[in-house]
Amino acid sequence: MPESTHHSPMAIVNPQADAVPAEAKPSRRGFMRWALRALQAIIGAVLGVPAVCYLSQSGPRASGRREFRRVARLSEIVERGMLSPNTGKRVYEVPVWDTLRDAWTIFPNEILGRVWLVFDPQVPLDPKRPESALTAFTSACPHLGCSVRYALDADQFVCPCHAGVFDLSGDVVDGPPPRPMDRLAVRLVRDQASPPNRPDYFVEVRFQEFLPEQPTPIPKT
Repeated sequence: MPESTHHSPMAIVNPQADAVPAEAKPSRRGFMRWALRALQAIIGAVLGVPAVCYLSQSGPRASGRREFRRVARLSEIVERGMLSPNTGKRVYEVPVWDTLRDAWTIFPNEILGRVWLVFDPQVPLDPKRPESALTAFTSACPHLGCSVRYALDADQFVCPCHAGVFDLSGDVVDGPPPRPMDRLAVRLVRDQASPPNRPDYFVEVRFQEFLPEQPTPIPKT
């Protein structure tokens, strides 16, 4: 008998159906490249946070610039203030302290600025309206922001940098300042430890900085 020529049927392979495009196959090199880029993006985002904080806080800032701050006692002004030879007023300079903060650091007990207090003991003092006898000026000259000092012999405030001169009311007497000295809100708080017949008061000011070279006071933001 002739040998059987029967063979098992062979599987038909469709090369187009079974082939996987090269770009669709997951590549280890491609995965590593993707992971590296993701890691770089995460690191960049983390490192960018301090920079954003720094830009949003351009330098140290006070905890609350528009709050009243205690700067002296009324008795301290009378005892230590310089006596005006022409008016009998007391002129006293005090620092304004606060805690400053930037994006990373806290700076306790830093000086925000300085204030000139002018007290007239001859005027009846109304603790609810102390401005009648007590005036507070920022010591920054409204011309260019230099420090103003009190010249006792001339009985005037002077800015030695550019020869600005002010009287004890803060008005310009001479020089380039475009406006009077900048006044600050002031209030008195009774010292409960002082005797009833001789009450003493804490002097508090609302410290504020102003832009220089402006005809009217414009607070700094």
